[in-house]
Amino acid sequence: MTRLLVCRFAQRGRLVPALAAAALLAACGEVTPGPGFEHYAAAPTAARLVEVLDGKPDAERRRLLVRALELHGIPYRKLAYTAATGPGTNIEIELGGGAPALIVAAHYDRVAESGGANDNASCVAAAIDVYRAVAAAGAPKNISLKVVFFDDEENGLAGSRHYAATAAPDTIAGVVSLELCGIGDAFGIWDIHRGMEDSLIVRALRAAGKATGVYAGVHGPVPRFSSDHWNFLERGIPAVGLTVLPRADEAALRAYVADPNSLRWLLRWMRPTIFRTYHTASDSAETVEASALAMVARVVARAVGEADSLMRTNKE
Repeated sequence: MTRLLVCRFAQRGRLVPALAAAALLAACGEVTPGPGFEHYAAAPTAARLVEVLDGKPDAERRRLLVRALELHGIPYRKLAYTAATGPGTNIEIELGGGAPALIVAAHYDRVAESGGANDNASCVAAAIDVYRAVAAAGAPKNISLKVVFFDDEENGLAGSRHYAATAAPDTIAGVVSLELCGIGDAFGIWDIHRGMEDSLIVRALRAAGKATGVYAGVHGPVPRFSSDHWNFLERGIPAVGLTVLPRADEAALRAYVADPNSLRWLLRWMRPTIFRTYHTASDSAETVEASALAMVARVVARAVGEADSLMRTNKE
C-alpha cells in the first residue's frame, strides 16, 4: 500500500519533534529474512509462504513467488517492463476461458525498512490460494480469472501502471487489489468511487462476504492511500482495494484513513491494528494470522464465482 500524503508532524509544535523521534525509534529495527523455500515446500501453506517471503529483497521475493507457482503446477507469465523508475517484472496467472477477465492483484514488493509480511506477502500467499480454490471448484465459464502479482507498487505503482496502460479496458470486468490481508476477522472494500457501488466487482465481493458469513465494510474514495487498483480506475475500469482488519477496529480505521497525520496516531500502538506495523521492521511474519489468510482465500474465491454468475445473468 502506498502512502500518498507525507507526514509533517514536526510542524505542529515544540513537543511534536520529540514525540516523533520516539515514535520513529519505536518503529525502527532490523529486518531479518525468513527461512528458505524448503520451509514452504515441506508444508505449502499460505502462512509458511509469508514466512519465506518475509524480509527478502524484491528480486528474491519474485523468484520465490515463481517457485511457489511451479510447486503447485500453476502456469505463469513473466511480464517485463521498463518504467521511469527502472525495469520491473509483473507475474500473471490465468484460469478460465471466458471474457472479460476479473483481476485479483497483489503486489510482491516491499519498502526497504519493512519485512513486508502483511504489506504485502500476506496478499501474495492468499492470492495463490484463491487461484487454487477456484481451480479446484472448476474454472469460471463466463469470465476468466487473472491473478496478477505486481512489481513496484511501493515505487509509484509502476508495475500496475504499465499493465493497465497496455490492457484494453473492455477486456477487464473489474479489479480488486489485495492490500494488508493478514490480520483480522473482517474485510473492507475501499476506494469505491461514485458510480461503482453497483459494479460487478463490488456486488460480487459483497455477495461473497454475505455467503461466507464474513463481515464486509465498505468505504468511499480514500485519497491519502492507494494501491494498484488506482491505475485501472484512471482508465475507467471498476476497481477497488480490499483489506483485512479486526472488525472491532472498523471505526478507528475509518478515522485513521481520513486523517493519518492527526497527532492521535503519532504513537503507533494507538493506531488501528493493521497500521501499527505498517512500513516498519515490525511488519514480520509473526504478526500475520493463518486464519486471516484462509478467510481471504475463501471470500475472494467465492467472489469469483459470484462474478461469474452475475456475468452469466447479464448475458442472458
